[in-house]
Amino acid sequence: MLMRRQRSRHRHRHHDARQVAPGALFVSALSVFLNPDQVASTLFAGLKKLKIVTHCNNGSTYLRYLHQEFGIYKTYNLVSEYSFRVRMLNVTYRDIEGKRRDDVRLAFFIESDNEVARRLGMKKIKTKTIAPHQFAAAQTNIFELFQYLIANTDWAIKKGPGTENCCHNAKVIAKPDAQDNWVVLPYDFDGAGHHRNEIRVARRRPWNKDGASSTLPGSLPTQ
Repeated sequence: MLMRRQRSRHRHRHHDARQVAPGALFVSALSVFLNPDQVASTLFAGLKKLKIVTHCNNGSTYLRYLHQEFGIYKTYNLVSEYSFRVRMLNVTYRDIEGKRRDDVRLAFFIESDNEVARRLGMKKIKTKTIAPHQFAAAQTNIFELFQYLIANTDWAIKKGPGTENCCHNAKVIAKPDAQDNWVVLPYDFDGAGHHRNEIRVARRRPWNKDGASSTLPGSLPTQ
């Protein structure tokens, strides 16, 4: 297996990069690229790439964030089959220049949207906007109720940010050639109030000037 650091347009997890403690092992987005022949008889058979969700700073608080987000994914697996599967693992970080000792941290694999779609006999949907009638009503209700219960307002399912494809912190899949009954897959729960053990009031506000509705964590002050 080959592990690479991925460049990402998305914000850093849980914090601004400037807030990383001095000496902390900060890890940006990582992915593991799999050799099909090596994994043919393993749990990873048929997979070519897996994203790794990592810690974002030192300390027990950030370890708790990782455990809680993992738990949210596993809980949604129980609620709906239309969800990303995850698997916990230990990762050893090694400085190839030998200047730091090996550092072993918890992380977890997350299934790709391509794999979720393949597993469910569906395909990914790429579009700028989605009309409400195109969503599978029952699954969308489950998605939105679950987000409410974990106090997560950091998502949008009608339009992506700016000129990007829909959606924000969600992926959309559907049966081949289907023009409706599209299903939303939630991910990236680090904005959930559940993470902070505090009460949050869900509020919505626009996040760009073209009227695309987005959501921000309820603990942020309105302006």
